[in-house]
Amino acid sequence: MIQKFLTGIDAPWFLQCAVCTAVGVCVYFLLKLIFRTEKGRRRLCGYPDLSLLFTAVIGFCQLEIANHNVFPRTMPLLNIGINILTLFAFLEIIYILCNRAWLAIIVGEVITAVLGVANYYTLYFRGTPVTAQDIPSIRTALNVSSDLKFTLQIVASFLLLVTVCSIMYAWFLRRCETVHKRNYKGKAVRAAISLTFLWFIYASSCSPKPANTSAWIWRDQYWKYGYTACSIESVQRALHIIEKPEGYTTESALEKMESYEKTLTPSYDFQKPDIILILNETLFDFSLIHDFETNEPVMPYMDSLKNVIRGYVSVPTIGGGTNRSEYELLTSNSLSLMKDILPFWSLDLKDANSISSVLQQQGYYTMAFHQGIRGNYNRDKKYPEMGFDDVWFEDDMESYELVHGNISDKSGYEFLIEKYEQRDKNKPFFAYNLTIQNHISYRTNIDITVYPVSGFEGMEEQASIYLSCLRESDNAFRFLTEYFSQVENPVIICMVGDHGPDYAATVAKKAGLDKKVQKYGEKCTPLIIWSNYGLKDENWGITSMPYVVPRLLRTAGVEESPYYRYMCELSEEIPILTAYDSYCDRNGVDYRYSDITEFSQQILDYWYFEYYNVHEKEKKSNTFFQIGR
Repeated sequence: MIQKFLTGIDAPWFLQCAVCTAVGVCVYFLLKLIFRTEKGRRRLCGYPDLSLLFTAVIGFCQLEIANHNVFPRTMPLLNIGINILTLFAFLEIIYILCNRAWLAIIVGEVITAVLGVANYYTLYFRGTPVTAQDIPSIRTALNVSSDLKFTLQIVASFLLLVTVCSIMYAWFLRRCETVHKRNYKGKAVRAAISLTFLWFIYASSCSPKPANTSAWIWRDQYWKYGYTACSIESVQRALHIIEKPEGYTTESALEKMESYEKTLTPSYDFQKPDIILILNETLFDFSLIHDFETNEPVMPYMDSLKNVIRGYVSVPTIGGGTNRSEYELLTSNSLSLMKDILPFWSLDLKDANSISSVLQQQGYYTMAFHQGIRGNYNRDKKYPEMGFDDVWFEDDMESYELVHGNISDKSGYEFLIEKYEQRDKNKPFFAYNLTIQNHISYRTNIDITVYPVSGFEGMEEQASIYLSCLRESDNAFRFLTEYFSQVENPVIICMVGDHGPDYAATVAKKAGLDKKVQKYGEKCTPLIIWSNYGLKDENWGITSMPYVVPRLLRTAGVEESPYYRYMCELSEEIPILTAYDSYCDRNGVDYRYSDITEFSQQILDYWYFEYYNVHEKEKKSNTFFQIGR
């Protein structure tokens, strides 16, 4: 009820401040009146554990409201209790350390408020909650936030008001709290109970909470199990970067690789076309999740192209997480074993298998280019680790135009063409380009060329901005293909979106779609492959990001590593292999990874190959991931 009430109000910032100030003053005088009496002081100060428990309840409500969760309806009573008692256990630990209940309340409330407000705005702009994986990328978040238009929201005002009131209560409690300096036995009992509870819930095999609560859509996980419990699970995963598959040993992985390599038929009739791979920022097709009309077509050029390959790609996150899509695309490793990490921060990619390493083995010159800040997501270090010959960023561009406040796709393509014309013509050319034009937020003015006629009720402004950005991407792709249609060398271009816009989930929810349609629609982005020598019209349907490069190289006629051949074969049986607890077979049937199915062994084999590829530093055999000549 509170969540619905707060989100349904739209008030200017000064009115919110005035109301909050008035409520805060009333609470102050009420507390002053209560603490003035001896009876009130004795009851409130004599039972510090009750004050801490009440603070835990308040903190739980704040975090769930910030997480857009109507928790009385979405969360079982058991999970509500687990979250509240978890917060209570942490408050008890703080109380033990500082020996002051009032100080524990202030510390707990400040942490809750900061996390709650940060999570609320992260959901507002990105569409996914704050997790442990966001901690290393604070600098990146600050860089991105400079482009966002922040406004004081009612929910944020409410969270801050509750925090201020709690701090006022703690300050009054400070005046009359009795401090027991030598109560070591009592502290030991509190610590033992708190730590035992946390161990039982989050580490023991008897816990009522599943060890893995990951779901395809974050709401299914966070709204059912609670933000506090899911955040602790996120921290646990961050500490264990890659999950070891059941029964894995180095020897068993090598045996499987050797067995598969024996089934391959050698062939040396390969082509070496120039290859351009584009990961286009927030390229998304709303027709996957919603019926809508616009004043004119959104991407008329790409829609009209003939002799191209089309499809959709299942990506690891919605509304954000470019780095996760980027990792899956470049390495063909699914994040299903590496949940809740930012790969470029968490993984050592030196000598890692990637499209760059595979093409370099065939004599290709390789370059990576991102028309954004070089330090974002550690790209300035990770691109070279993956073996790219040259790495370029926005500060390497002499001139560019801005669209939507970001460097345009067209300017990026002009830079690519410049590098293409300067290339060593004795080597085949490969370029990877991560664009930035369509980055959030969609709340700043640009020249509106496409606007919705129906289907985006209540979100017309941001939809107009976003759809107009897509039109610019369409025009830029026309510019790119028209240039390469004139060059003599064979060239193939693959473009895929990294994720949908931040408000796609809201649109899908309002559309009232079938759960399965919504599930895949939210996390699928368009893919298009074009060449200047002509391709056969083909529709890949829905595939997954780790499959894109192996299938692209097969389409281009480039020599494949055994790993890439394996991925192509696996994609025929299991076309959708997600980073969550879900995959889909060739007949469109959904499964969970924990299900025992006819595909279980194939999934396990893939995980063995991936774990070996990512985890084993001293590889005894690299032939499975390399071109063997």
